[in-house]
Amino acid sequence: MIKVYPGIVDCDPIEEHEADGISIGQWMADNVAEYKPGDSQPVSISLNGELLSPRKWAKTIVSATDDVAIRIQPAGIGLAIAGLTLRETFRPLVNALTPDIPNQPGSGDPFSFANAKANVARLGQVVPEILGSYRRFPDYLLPPRRWFTGTRRQQINMLMCIGQGEFDIPISGVRVGDTPITALGTDAEYEVFEPNADLSGEAAAEWWHNCNEVGATSTGGAGIELGTITGVSNYPSATSFTFSDDSISIPGGAGSFPAGWNNTLTVRVEQYLDYEIEAGGARDIIRGALDQLGPFTGMKIEIEGDNAGLYEVHSFTASVPDDPGSASTLTGNAAPSRYDFDVTPASFDVMLNGNTQSITFNTDLTDLSGLLTELNSQLDATIQAQDDGSGKVQLVEQGPNYSGTAITLSGATTDVFGGSPVGVTGDETTVAAEAEMTLSYASGDPVTGFTPNAARMAIGYEGMLYLIDGATTSEIELTRLDDEGNADLSWPGFDTVTTTDAVIYVTGTSAQIGWAGPFLACPDGEVTDTLEYDVYFPRGLTYVDSKGRVLDTNQSVQLQYREAGSLGGWTSVDHTIRNGVLDAIGYTFTRSLGAAIQPEVRMRRTGAPSTDKAKRDVEWYGLRAKLDAPTSYPWTTIAVKLKNSNKIASQSENKINLIAERKLPVFDGSEWSAANEETRDIAPCLRYIRHSVGGTDADIDMEELERLDAVWKARGDNFDFIFNETTVRDAMKMVLRAGMSELTLDQGRILPVRDEPRTTFQSGQGFSPQNMTKPLVRSFQANRPDDADGVDVEFTNRTNWAKETIECRLPGDLGIKVEKIRLDGVTDRDQAYQIGMRRRLAMKYRRWEYSFDTELDGLNANYMSFVPILDDQPSYGQSSIMLAIEDDGEGNALVTVSEPMDWSDTEASYVVAYRNPDGTVAGPWTATRGADDYQIIAAIPMPWPDLTARQEPPHVYFGTTERWAFKALITSVRPRGQLGASVTAVNYDDRVYDYDDQPPPA
Repeated sequence: MIKVYPGIVDCDPIEEHEADGISIGQWMADNVAEYKPGDSQPVSISLNGELLSPRKWAKTIVSATDDVAIRIQPAGIGLAIAGLTLRETFRPLVNALTPDIPNQPGSGDPFSFANAKANVARLGQVVPEILGSYRRFPDYLLPPRRWFTGTRRQQINMLMCIGQGEFDIPISGVRVGDTPITALGTDAEYEVFEPNADLSGEAAAEWWHNCNEVGATSTGGAGIELGTITGVSNYPSATSFTFSDDSISIPGGAGSFPAGWNNTLTVRVEQYLDYEIEAGGARDIIRGALDQLGPFTGMKIEIEGDNAGLYEVHSFTASVPDDPGSASTLTGNAAPSRYDFDVTPASFDVMLNGNTQSITFNTDLTDLSGLLTELNSQLDATIQAQDDGSGKVQLVEQGPNYSGTAITLSGATTDVFGGSPVGVTGDETTVAAEAEMTLSYASGDPVTGFTPNAARMAIGYEGMLYLIDGATTSEIELTRLDDEGNADLSWPGFDTVTTTDAVIYVTGTSAQIGWAGPFLACPDGEVTDTLEYDVYFPRGLTYVDSKGRVLDTNQSVQLQYREAGSLGGWTSVDHTIRNGVLDAIGYTFTRSLGAAIQPEVRMRRTGAPSTDKAKRDVEWYGLRAKLDAPTSYPWTTIAVKLKNSNKIASQSENKINLIAERKLPVFDGSEWSAANEETRDIAPCLRYIRHSVGGTDADIDMEELERLDAVWKARGDNFDFIFNETTVRDAMKMVLRAGMSELTLDQGRILPVRDEPRTTFQSGQGFSPQNMTKPLVRSFQANRPDDADGVDVEFTNRTNWAKETIECRLPGDLGIKVEKIRLDGVTDRDQAYQIGMRRRLAMKYRRWEYSFDTELDGLNANYMSFVPILDDQPSYGQSSIMLAIEDDGEGNALVTVSEPMDWSDTEASYVVAYRNPDGTVAGPWTATRGADDYQIIAAIPMPWPDLTARQEPPHVYFGTTERWAFKALITSVRPRGQLGASVTAVNYDDRVYDYDDQPPPA
């Protein structure tokens, strides 16, 4: 059942619809006019109480028993759903739209792209939005590729993201550091690509993954120094070891393994445990943790500790489970929605009993069979995938020992398993009887005479040898070797236990190694068929004879690679390099692997080392693997190639920057352009932000925005900024602040309000004792010693893109205590000064506050409405009710009012105004006395108010020209109960705008 609700609060649905076997997206398309798929929608949808992101609507199938709730968001602006798509720059507007004054940012403010000073990779972060014109340090889309194009010449290629949308980028605006890229001549080039451009032929768009383990070292070398023999400590320094599965780790604080241990080493492992010995039979029986040994009849074993010696297994009985248990399963609730993952990869994790396995699909898997094959190739032996019989993917825990825990998923699983996979938790396998084993001597004679009862022994294959697969200073991963030195792939691994008397050490001469590495050339889940690697001679390559002559010499290096994790042989590549120079030189080599694999790579020198006369020091400078890269991006990108990068300081290579001016639809005075045009105007930025989250022009008071657009253009007010992730509300407030304007919401529409000089009350409401429910309260804030006597404005000056502070002072200001304002988006010195002076003048001249209560009249006023306010105090204006209005016989209006007017000041001039039925004010006009104090004569233009209508008659405002009303600006209107409102206003003063067009002092 699909139910439609009018809002987000608890209420009854306004519509109900039957639905079965249809996706939510399709139902919306069939039943909602103007529905367009997208991440931002004016409604939220939940399925059985769970909120759904809009991107899931098209794939979520509804059944007759489902409860689907569609809730209309307030005014189509509070797009709570879009908050789930955290890759949007402008996140939804979820707070009330209330104006405020710009101020200093709080501590812990998020990073802003506008403050960026270098090119970096921002993995998983939003793509920035550039509005107006701003200096941008583009972000790396792929790792930069640096290689030697000559022995003393390097090139670096970079592909970077400029931002969303289209831009005008002048040639002179592209720089390396502070140097125009054109000044570098043929040594540098760049090309800008529009969104979705084809980059398949662009060399800078190739993805070369840099192996970070190869390169500069902490000892100051440019690369890893290659040697012929390197000594490695044979013993770890540790007081305890933890054994688990195929690894041995050292608990924190208990010591470490030697730093040089790697997968070229073989170690002997003596794991001492307590065993029970039963003597007195034909053969002694050993009971204990024997399952981890994996014994079989005829297996040659070795025992150290009690009963040390060499033996063969005569019989073995595995531990008997009390309950065989059952497998846990996880079954998708829908067949895979796609099998093609080469354009849009999918990555997710499969978890069971604390073991997390990362899965990545990044190729076209064709069908369900291909998907299952690829999935099983990435899963270990504890879990396997299969077809559940109906075309859905099912994960099944593998026995014989079951964990009794659930299989769970995380990550992008919907395309493979559907939206709600079904899990079944199996039963744990439990042990009721310990494993036991009897032994024979090599002659076949039975083994008896062991120390009875408890014995402390280490038991393993003869030799107790293990090959190190991977090593850190805190953990080693092992492959057990059998008695002939072959890898034992059937080894079940160690039981989890921590001991303090284990003995582990490197055997024989395997510690004498000459290899640097091996290192993985590409990340887990990726494969490559091409390697690129660099060797570097920091002191040159030469031989200097006894006469001082510089002669050629040679140096050989050997690189080896193989499939990571395999135990097969290595493929060797040998290079002999000959030269005769004393300067540092480098070489880059490329190797095709013939097939796509995840290679592990190692390198060593094979020639003679350096001597006093021969300079042959060689370093492994870099290792790169070529990966599959996207052929297009949905953003504007730039490819940069520095062809002689050794002529540029390394600290400048990551400082590629440019001036980008955003292209948006602009208003030409009559209509908005269909095509995007470069612009720094404020109005197009505000309109774009609203449209970027699914809004339309109907959400904005376009008449007022277009009026203000002309004002801002005439003044030269612009907005220039780079947005990181933020809310629509904050982004709009920042944009409008650059135009001395603020953001409000009026009847569900965005209304920009600019505080500007006023001359008439054409659209302002009138307030007097006639429509006040409580007396007017006037309060004046006198100057205090701790009041700020100046404003400091921090802004980014586009002449040098540096942060500057401009002082905004009035005559007499000492600047002892100042208010500080940060103006993001303002890059013009004059504009920043004028905004700061506006704030300073408001602090000085807006000292009166008015507050009063009304009936519903107050709700007709908007923020910053220019209104007259009347009091009933003597010497101020008076208000009354209009009883009649007629021609006085001379073309003027004769107004009769309900109260006597005070004409006692014979030296003063008087004015009259009245309140229209819609609450707006007409007038004032010059007034003279009629036949008595109840009559007012004024040249009021037609049409006059209709007093015959069945409505409240007009309120009349009267007083001297100077004091007939308090001119005020509404600052707050708050509903008061069901039938009233509380209104707050500040005094209007023309002097607040005195510096609006003034340049800052020199």
